[in-house]
Amino acid sequence: EKAFAHIPPSIQKLVIHGAKSITDGFFDQLKEHPNLRSLSLQNCHSLQLHQLSKLPIGLLELDISGSGKNIVPDACFY
Repeated sequence: EKAFAHIPPSIQKLVIHGAKSITDGFFDQLKEHPNLRSLSLQNCHSLQLHQLSKLPIGLLELDISGSGKNIVPDACFY
């Protein structure tokens, strides 16, 4: 979580591949990045469906390939 503490608010694309753990706090922090348009969280196995509900409203692209063992693709449409 500390590794992501200093993400500039102007960032538009964020790529994180193979993170062992992504906390709810990380997703809470993403709300402070209104310019974020693209997020890639490939192979982040600890990803949970409830965390996806915390994504920034302006997000246009999301790649969660290989992430979240309990995430069913049909459940992601909200």
